[in-house]
Amino acid sequence: MAATALLAASIPFASAAQPAAAANSHSVTLSGTIEVYECCGFLSDSDTQRRDFEVSFLLNHAGAGQRTVLKASVCAGGEARGELRVGVNLQGSEVLVTRPTLRLFEGSDCDNFDLDDQHIGEVRNLPLGTAQTWVLFAANTEFHSSDTATAWFSVIHKTGPGG
Repeated sequence: MAATALLAASIPFASAAQPAAAANSHSVTLSGTIEVYECCGFLSDSDTQRRDFEVSFLLNHAGAGQRTVLKASVCAGGEARGELRVGVNLQGSEVLVTRPTLRLFEGSDCDNFDLDDQHIGEVRNLPLGTAQTWVLFAANTEFHSSDTATAWFSVIHKTGPGG
């Protein structure tokens, strides 16, 4: 802290305080569903599993940088796992950059990392006071394995408390 005070004192009109725009608090809500369909194993029927999710959090410029704010996964049939990851980055311009990825893993159990397909979603910029919706789809194209993962979700970016 002494180095900061010394540096600020040596530069006329410098301040350690953040600009007013950077002090805003931003409220972000992600909500949606991830669904995995596991098709027809040799001795088993098909299975579909869904998981609904909603997560809300606050962002400000003090903790700026890329962060993964959601990791949702669901397993179907004991062999197919879908995983949705959403990363966000709050820009100095008050824009929330959102980066989603849906992955489909399939193997002998749901804890495997045999990546069969992934859908890297469109990176979108959400200005303050806006919302966007994504639909992502990943499918296994191997012979006799038509497993799929689908994610539908929305991101809402608005002013948070004290903003």
